[in-house]
Order: sequence, then C-alpha cells, then structure tokens
Amino acid sequence: MASVITATIVAGSSNKPPLGTTGLISGTLTVGAGNYAAGGIAFKAVLEAALAALAFGTPGFVDRAFTIQHIIINGIAGYHYEYSKASGKVLFRYADYDAGADGPLIEIPNGATPGGITGDTISFLAVVTYPAA
Repeated sequence: MASVITATIVAGSSNKPPLGTTGLISGTLTVGAGNYAAGGIAFKAVLEAALAALAFGTPGFVDRAFTIQHIIINGIAGYHYEYSKASGKVLFRYADYDAGADGPLIEIPNGATPGGITGDTISFLAVVTYPAA
C-alpha cells in the first residue's frame, strides 16, 4: 500500500483574492504508514481535498482553480521535505552520512515509509496563483 499524505488547512490562513492574483495557504501534513515510491507523492489533489473539506464561508475556503507556485515544508524529525513543481509531488529526503560527509541529501528509497516521517509534525505554506477569468 502506498503512503498517503493528508493536509489540514489552518483556518483563516488562505484568502479569496481576486482572480489573476497570488494567495497563500498554510496548514499541516500527516503522512500515513505505507510504502514510499521514488519520485514522491502527488500533492495538488491533497491540497484540493483539504480545501474542499472546508465549508463555504469558512475562512480559508477557496472555490476556484489554482496553480501551486511554491511550497515551503518543514518537519521536526530531521527529514527534509520538498515540493517538485515539475512533477507536482512532495519528495522525502535525508542525509546519508554513511556515504561520506557533506554529500547532498538523498531521497528515501522505495519501501516502507520511515516511522520518523509518519510520526513527524509537518507544516507547510503554499504559494498559489489563481488564473484570471
């Protein structure tokens, strides 16, 4: 079974800006147990589902299409999370000190998602644009 990401939007963190403008959406991520597939986990649908779960009129409700421009993702368990705009996925990385000091971070391998990730406290801030009408 593949790992699943769910998002919770911070109430009032996003707004309903005019069309053709940029907005911010913030919240938390939860990574469920399962297998991580190299290349990451699709994220836009996760964000859309979290926004759709908000009731109309609730602060943070966005009822139109958007494009993710950038996401800042931070956890506290020592893993690095990054959003790839090219693929629309969130990748999980870690430092492989066994391979030598000062090397670049590497993506976690295919297989069970580490407990440090499934139990991590992860927050995000997404920069999104809304197309002009």
